[in-house]
Amino acid sequence: MHFTQPKVSKILEDILQKEDGLNTILKLSLEALMRSEHEIFKSNVGDYSNGFRGRKVFGDKRMIEPRVPHDRRLFHTHPMR
Repeated sequence: MHFTQPKVSKILEDILQKEDGLNTILKLSLEALMRSEHEIFKSNVGDYSNGFRGRKVFGDKRMIEPRVPHDRRLFHTHPMR
């Protein structure tokens, strides 16, 4: 499927008009960014994916729960975890 700027704008507009549309866009955006960053991280370190874990963040007037990529080897050794 070829997405043009007008098509993307229309899709986003349709989602944003729904009752919880902004939170949907926020959740999808966060998940896409985290998946992309995790793919880069895995390719640099040689780690493997091991599913996802849930996290809660504050969205538009309520909590949203994006799925955060989980890695195998570095889950226990990463200094930030």
